[in-house]
Amino acid sequence: MLGYETQPYNALMNDYDKGLTVATVDSIFSNLKPQLLRLLQSIKNKPQVDNSFLHQHFDKDAQWKFGIQILQQIGFDFEAGRQDISVHPFTTSFNNQDVRVTIRIDENDFGKMTWSCIHEAGHALFEQGLPAEEYGLPLSEYCSLSIHESQSRL
Repeated sequence: MLGYETQPYNALMNDYDKGLTVATVDSIFSNLKPQLLRLLQSIKNKPQVDNSFLHQHFDKDAQWKFGIQILQQIGFDFEAGRQDISVHPFTTSFNNQDVRVTIRIDENDFGKMTWSCIHEAGHALFEQGLPAEEYGLPLSEYCSLSIHESQSRL
């Protein structure tokens, strides 16, 4: 229905990353794969990290407050956004002055709040950093979901 060349998935990729193709992604990852496999093997050969301290009871309100502190320390501007709770964390933005971050809190897994907060803060900082003077124009929008996701992980 969308139309595509070579691979059906190209049509879907183009919706989120203009001009990106399966062939391009395959080329990138085929070059990275040997290095990633070596890294993975090196990690597998190391002793497992003891993360049991994350799996204790942590009060929901205390986690909420700590999540706010994490966002503040990372640079999230609460004058231009807010934090809420959801089952699956996400970030949405209406413009760079209204960016909303959601986190997940599990009272028996401190990592879920911590990692979702840090990751979603990355998305939020990307959105808050878009130029307000270009609002409504392409320069004030993310250029691709791949770039957006890479920034959230950075």
